[in-house]
Amino acid sequence: MEGTTRKKVIQAVSILLFLAVSSWCLYKVYDVLRWKDTTGDYLSSFEQLYATDKDLIDVAFVGSSHCFCGVTPAFLWEEKGFSGFDMSVSGQDRASAYHHIKELLKTQSPKVVMIDLFAVTFDEHAEEGNVYRNLLSMHTSKNSVELVKDYANKSEWENYISRFPIVHTRYKELTKYDFDLPRQNDYGRGALFQFKENPQTEYVIDEKKVKKAELSAENKEWLDELIKLSKEENFEPVFMILPMVMDEEIRSVFDGAVDYLGDNGIDVLDFNKISGINIDYEKDFADPTHLNSYGSKKVTLYLGDYLEDNFSLEDHRGDKRYWQWDDDLTWYYQSKAAYELGALDYYDDVLAHVSTMSNVLAIISLEGIKEDEPYDYYNALSALGMSYEDYLSGGKWLYKDGVLTKVHENDPAEPDYVYDINGKDTLKIRYDGDYLHDGNIMLNNESLYAHGAKVTIAVYDLFLQEPVTVKGY
Repeated sequence: MEGTTRKKVIQAVSILLFLAVSSWCLYKVYDVLRWKDTTGDYLSSFEQLYATDKDLIDVAFVGSSHCFCGVTPAFLWEEKGFSGFDMSVSGQDRASAYHHIKELLKTQSPKVVMIDLFAVTFDEHAEEGNVYRNLLSMHTSKNSVELVKDYANKSEWENYISRFPIVHTRYKELTKYDFDLPRQNDYGRGALFQFKENPQTEYVIDEKKVKKAELSAENKEWLDELIKLSKEENFEPVFMILPMVMDEEIRSVFDGAVDYLGDNGIDVLDFNKISGINIDYEKDFADPTHLNSYGSKKVTLYLGDYLEDNFSLEDHRGDKRYWQWDDDLTWYYQSKAAYELGALDYYDDVLAHVSTMSNVLAIISLEGIKEDEPYDYYNALSALGMSYEDYLSGGKWLYKDGVLTKVHENDPAEPDYVYDINGKDTLKIRYDGDYLHDGNIMLNNESLYAHGAKVTIAVYDLFLQEPVTVKGY
């Protein structure tokens, strides 16, 4: 009898261990395959939300890509010290907006929620990827299940709720970021930084052609639900229409929503009609419906003044609990400096810009330089502290915090120079005999070498923990 009992115990323990190991394996597989991108480049507003401690967000901006391109919490933080967050997802629909707010309210108690009205202009997503972004980015919970039921056809519920049939289609598109998300997901505040200027032609609305659209029943229900939620959760709702190139048809839909909200005593900020923002259609747009970061700054600074004038919000600058907002602002300036560097072509301009950048490590390689070079490579290098003798002898240097340090003499017999930049990235510098070997500068398994160039300038951002440019001359 005792042996039988012992055998049953061993069997029970074995089953429990098998279930535990199987569950762990399934979790790890799902963690790799799951959807992680709501704004682009594996950046996720949800990952950033889940990384935020409880009750730190005072203002939430909810909406589509118009929102995460048009409102930048970093500027709000820099100018006012208000803790804003973009709870925004590409193509955010009505049902998703509602449930995404509910997800945010699980851990945050914003005083104000500003909602992008773009969702009133469409009923369902044109891109399957946006369906996934909106329905699969939240942690599985009662709220995520309710979102699926509110948005999807009943025949699709099982796939969206269980998620595995969908995520198992991702094998061919996996990248390194599926295994290790960019660290910006720890401190980003939901915005997308983009600096390219894409000139647009402003479409001047002919008000005579605008026939105010009757708000659909679905849109009325959505706005009513949001107003009701604001009363239940004690936040102030404010609606926005962000700058975009639009025609009379879209304008009429927005006007119907504005009238309906006005009848309910709810503010709407229509940035296509507000004077004084001075949106420049030549410089402030990334495309016809999305602002770049220069346009976003104008909108966000206006919002800062509006929030300051209408709500009692606290300036949290200097409070260590809000470190993510400090890092988010640093991220913005690091990204801007990296973009500006990438846009430069001329050798002297590149080195001059590198000398002004903070939190970067530059690798400079000279190979095959002669005293009678037709181009003067030396002048810009001398400004970094390089001697003429070192310039002629060639070699490889690291430039960091204004200090230029030679790390390799370009001697094939010299051992590799190895530098552990951080816990994940290791730099290896060597010389293979001439400047035709891509392995002369390696970051892990990635070459940072300009093949065939006499001068290579590679820049690694120490804050973002990623290489930002490789240029050869």
